[in-house]
Amino acid sequence: MTRATIVEDVKTMRGANCDSDHFLIRTIIGYKISFTYQKKQKYKLRADIHKLENKDKKNDYQEYITGKLGQ
Repeated sequence: MTRATIVEDVKTMRGANCDSDHFLIRTIIGYKISFTYQKKQKYKLRADIHKLENKDKKNDYQEYITGKLGQ
């Protein structure tokens, strides 16, 4: 989130008496807040490699992959 300061209006106050030869200045300041949007990442599926320690599941997975690559 970033913030930008914008000066909207500036006026001199000639009628104000502050016992000096300067005039008071009145300003109206606005703030503009802009948000930066971040791209949401999709959930990535991860393989549970601990299941591949079982030889039966490992062979089933190998057959599944070779079937997909053969298409």
